[in-house]
Amino acid sequence: MKPGFGRIETNFRNNWISYWSSHKWVTENVSRTETRSITYNGGIIYVDASKADDTGNGLTPGTAKKTITAAYNIAVDGGILQLADGTYLMSAEAGGYLLLNTGTKGVLIRGNSSNNGAVILQQNTPSSTFTVRMRNCKECDFKDLTITSNQAHALISITEDYVYKNAIFNNCVLENTYVGAGYSYIVSKVATVVDNVTPMQYDFINCTLKHNAYLVIGLSGGLNNIFTFMNCNFILSATVFRIQNTYTGKVATYNCTFTQNSSQIIIQFGEDTAVPAANLGMIDFRSNIVTMTGTYTGHGVLFGRGTKTVYAVNNQIYLPAVTNASSIGLVIKTTSDNVGDSYFAGNYVVAPRAFYIKGGSKTTVKYNSFISNENTFACFGFTNHKNGADEALSRLNVVQHNKFSCYKYGIQNYPTAGESEDSLITLKTNNINYNYYCIVDKYSRDGNTDIEYTWSNKNSFWGVNTNDNKSRLVGNTQLPITLPS
Repeated sequence: MKPGFGRIETNFRNNWISYWSSHKWVTENVSRTETRSITYNGGIIYVDASKADDTGNGLTPGTAKKTITAAYNIAVDGGILQLADGTYLMSAEAGGYLLLNTGTKGVLIRGNSSNNGAVILQQNTPSSTFTVRMRNCKECDFKDLTITSNQAHALISITEDYVYKNAIFNNCVLENTYVGAGYSYIVSKVATVVDNVTPMQYDFINCTLKHNAYLVIGLSGGLNNIFTFMNCNFILSATVFRIQNTYTGKVATYNCTFTQNSSQIIIQFGEDTAVPAANLGMIDFRSNIVTMTGTYTGHGVLFGRGTKTVYAVNNQIYLPAVTNASSIGLVIKTTSDNVGDSYFAGNYVVAPRAFYIKGGSKTTVKYNSFISNENTFACFGFTNHKNGADEALSRLNVVQHNKFSCYKYGIQNYPTAGESEDSLITLKTNNINYNYYCIVDKYSRDGNTDIEYTWSNKNSFWGVNTNDNKSRLVGNTQLPITLPS
């Protein structure tokens, strides 16, 4: 990193944060998915882990049931299971985990509203399969409690073999402390889909999700399913949020914080390098803060292959300069069906390589601020293969009214292994205009020819100056800066 960049980055942020703020809210042109609120009036069944057994009738705190399963069995639709403070061992539940398996019954499982760590549902049985399994339940809400495990399994499993299943987790801590090889899920929804019509929604509101290994949100299922994460805090040592090629509904993530401290992509929707096996549904990623801490290699947020409709607005992404020089803040590999299906606006990204389109197409990118805090790569880059089996071509993207600050290059076309596409063809198929470039070094670099271009001869980066090429460069502005001594 060049000397004095800390001050430069501070200046970039101070000068451009007002630009970002002035445009971020105008992009809120798609309504948010609403979380649900359900009234439970079926009476209260009391549960207390300190009781000797389940012989009590559960109608008063003094006659509480010992296990949650026993209370669930006698509750009616709309009932409340009120858990006393304490630790509830899942080994004491029928089957060794909490199974919610009554399709005509919806219940609220409630802990301590003033301390969600006072009521703990704990799984520490070796080779256990779940902590909580929602197999066939009309509705189930968890509120004001902690669900934890130290095993390599799904902390929460939602099995979609039945319809009319919904869930709300409100003010809960979901934590898996397992450390070991392979994936272990915080939330897993996998099974045979029997209904692609009925909307099913799963809300996580004001929750903390923590994991020592991989936090994987593994989703699959109906076309109308919705997963909503609102005001949640994700903390872990590997991939924070990962949805690959099995989800077909909608994922909405609003006002959440993501903090990661290991060499993994922080958030990944879709596939990175593999050919996607299926198309993901709509991704609505809004007003989140994504931060990597430490010296690591992973990217910030990747909207990968298999994503077609992405709405990413007003997010902040921070990767420190001490991360690997190839770490990218925001990566787009989205291949939309129609121009504008995917919309990225109002985002503020600071990373060694702030912004990258790799095989993404028909995406609109406007009113973002991208800052590169490392002096090796460009702030904004492309990569294409002509016929790569796992690559799409970056076509018909619209990149306008953004601010790019960079030490090395404003734009760079990167060569890759295999048959790389010529820079002229790559860039001529995209509209990159009305942007601002704050450049310390070169305007652009042609990765195929290793030729660097300054602002004065930047048109050469596009090849012959035909009218078509000129129209794609119209309105771009240079904002020069002076390095501190």
